Amino acid sequence: RPYVAPALVHAIASEMASCGVRDCLASPRRSRSPLGRRPRAAIAEAAEAAEAADLGRADEGAGGASSSTPPPSPAAPPWVPVSAARCGEVGRTAFVTLATAGYAEGALVLTTALRRQLPPDVDVIVFSPDELRLAPGVRLRPLTDLPSVAAPSSAGEPVLPQFTFCWSKLGLWTLEEYDTVVYMDADMLPIGALAPLLQRSPPLGSLAAAPACQCWCGEDCVYTALERSPAVEPFYFNAGLLLFRPCTRQFKGMLEALRSAEAEGRRYPFAEQDFLNEHFRGNVAALPPQYNALKYAFRNPKHQAQLELKSCRALHFVMAKPWERVAKHEEAEFAELFALWHAARMESISGAFLRPAWPSRVVHTGLPGLWYVPEFVGGEQAAELVEHLYGDELRGRWQRMRRRSVLCLGGAPLPEGALLEALGGPIGAVAEALAEVGALTEAPNQCFINSYAPGQGIDAHFDGPKFHPEVAILSLEGPALLSFGLVDKRERPDLPTRVSVLLQPRSLCVFRGDVYELYVHSVGHVLADVSPVDGSEVPRAPRRTSLTFRRLASVRLRSEDVVTEGQRRARAEQWKWWNSQLSEID
Repeated sequence: RPYVAPALVHAIASEMASCGVRDCLASPRRSRSPLGRRPRAAIAEAAEAAEAADLGRADEGAGGASSSTPPPSPAAPPWVPVSAARCGEVGRTAFVTLATAGYAEGALVLTTALRRQLPPDVDVIVFSPDELRLAPGVRLRPLTDLPSVAAPSSAGEPVLPQFTFCWSKLGLWTLEEYDTVVYMDADMLPIGALAPLLQRSPPLGSLAAAPACQCWCGEDCVYTALERSPAVEPFYFNAGLLLFRPCTRQFKGMLEALRSAEAEGRRYPFAEQDFLNEHFRGNVAALPPQYNALKYAFRNPKHQAQLELKSCRALHFVMAKPWERVAKHEEAEFAELFALWHAARMESISGAFLRPAWPSRVVHTGLPGLWYVPEFVGGEQAAELVEHLYGDELRGRWQRMRRRSVLCLGGAPLPEGALLEALGGPIGAVAEALAEVGALTEAPNQCFINSYAPGQGIDAHFDGPKFHPEVAILSLEGPALLSFGLVDKRERPDLPTRVSVLLQPRSLCVFRGDVYELYVHSVGHVLADVSPVDGSEVPRAPRRTSLTFRRLASVRLRSEDVVTEGQRRARAEQWKWWNSQLSEID
């Protein structure tokens, strides 16, 4: 997409000038530490060009050359651009959302789209009390990282039950490690460039937001027509997108205001949105509705002419959500908008992995180095991995053994050190994710794949010193019982002698430390396993595929260092040696 639409920048200037907003968006403050001062040369160059061209057009309009654009008011300047000279020192910025498990799909789609279009030095964060599946480069932080905020008892029941969770939004003002925070609801979808927001920052004690559509409660709705109602200021904004500077002192002021509201019996049917409008009254800079394009506005005769989809930056799926069953009755009316969200979802799910809460995933309290995570990958990812493993590209590398078939990717544990090949494609994506989500301390450089038919397994064995002492096993297609047995019971009587884990399809099992060093592990040669949870019989599937990710302890050349023809031949030869060394327990 182009960096910025000139017409939209012009619209921003004219809309904000004409609506009489008192608090313009000022240049970002310098970061509080050198670590926060990160260069954005590409953005600076694009911003300088866009501002030079489009602000010049705004000046022409102010001089009367254009009758369609009202002249900007000297008392209410529009966006204040950040000069190219200062763009290299823009403070740290984060795009943030809040999500419960019920908004998991929305958070995935939103943050994947944000991560793809924003610079790498801009953090994309989800605060949640739940485990979520997210794309690489998106941070999941527990909701407990934010101070708890409860609605005042006088607030009454919100219009929708989920609005109660939205009070947590106020805690975002404590994120003082960032100079600017852009908050977006998890039911929003970026469809245009949001990078212009990176070049603007509101003054402390204020915020920027787009107006809310209030057609339902009167004729003076200014959602797309602030210029036609200049007297409406301060306006009522939608809290789905907020741009502000974090400040703990400001947050404490909000808590004090909430206590006062409770004492006075004030009600907030729209929860934190009503409160924020009250608290920041007169200190809000208007963003154009294109940054918070409400779903229903596209079918509202009062707004649909001004709200063109091609000029919108972010859609907001208020009320029924695209991932909810109740949204089925709206599919025909909002077909184009829903199609955009579902297309973005399909692009998001293939690269997303569950972010486990590891303390809750320990298998046995007496064995802290063993974790089990069900549904680590989604169904679409699992299908993609299976198709890749058994497709034409890798078909010739499988080795058929007596009790299973095996495939080794990445590198072989040669005595003189491995010559690595890159773990690319969907296998490489899993390898990188294992490090990012904290399953392994570093990204693995080997993936050993086993393919089992019913009745096949692997005998008890150690992985040994050829690898760093940590393993991650991803199971696909069918279940199997993985058993761990303590070798020297007299040496470690404090440890459990035997632990079993039923590995379901798409699950992840991780072990390290004592489990790696002191236990052997195996999969039985049986047609059915017995569940260690309820004792039920679990039949084996027609095929089970197991991906074991490890990090080789001795590496002679990394994949990027294999550059000569002789090195490439030596790397190919290592697989012949490896195949000759294979046994039923490797």
